[in-house]
Amino acid sequence: MEVHHNLRPWPTREQVEAKLQDLIEGQCSREEAARWAAYWITLDEPDDFPLEVSEALDALAGADMKMIDGEYVHDTANMRSWLKDLQDS
Repeated sequence: MEVHHNLRPWPTREQVEAKLQDLIEGQCSREEAARWAAYWITLDEPDDFPLEVSEALDALAGADMKMIDGEYVHDTANMRSWLKDLQDS
């Protein structure tokens, strides 16, 4: 597996929460949010990176996944749950 090196600081909990909120409110597209999160999950995260933030990034990276019929796998209720889980952790 190719190791990617990151030149940007890792997103904070607050930045991940904000991206989820933007997605829920329609301020960004599913594809934009998923692409943003996917960048981070392809990198080797720092040892001290919070697990709950990593899990939220993983979920967010799948926000644009579609089923065979073209419907999205995850709905707004799922996204609200991801945000709540992150906020409650």
